[in-house]
Amino acid sequence: MRDATERPSPQVELLDPLADYYSACGTSFPPITMLDATSLPEAYRLLLAHADDMTPTLEAFHGQSLELRVHRKSQSASTLQRTVSLVGCNDGTPVEFGAIRIELDAFGADVCAAICACSAPLGAILRDYDIEHHSNPTAFFAMSSDDVIEAALAPNAIPRGTPLYGRRNELSDGQGRPLAQVVEILPPLEDSA
Repeated sequence: MRDATERPSPQVELLDPLADYYSACGTSFPPITMLDATSLPEAYRLLLAHADDMTPTLEAFHGQSLELRVHRKSQSASTLQRTVSLVGCNDGTPVEFGAIRIELDAFGADVCAAICACSAPLGAILRDYDIEHHSNPTAFFAMSSDDVIEAALAPNAIPRGTPLYGRRNELSDGQGRPLAQVVEILPPLEDSA
């Protein structure tokens, strides 16, 4: 467990709110390598390096709707933070592991209720409620799988140290006000070799 006085590296801070989850688990954050979008393997670049929501992107790629498997959540009056896996509704296969901090004050009561129910990905809620928003990926990274990620992406068999790729994304409304900050990590893709 990290000492309370020890500051995480700037790279780890960049991957907050996922870094908060690791801290809550008492686990060190795995080493990461920051990348530019052009350095991502092509299959990952197609799924990560765009200004679209991940939910519809992954639904189209996997040919099925997605639902949440919540690993941890915490809520204050103004924010909901949760660590989740997105899993296929048809086959239950995890297609993403991530953490998100949602600014609840940015949404009306009905949308907040849907968000706080933690049964649908934020991207699906934004689509279903026709909420104007913008996606702005701010960082791309590579990391190796560890116990935390392996458990989150189970039952996929991901050997320890498998290279994984992800992004940090910021969502804002039509006026540029923050809606959410999210870190998204994809499991290995079959066609990424």
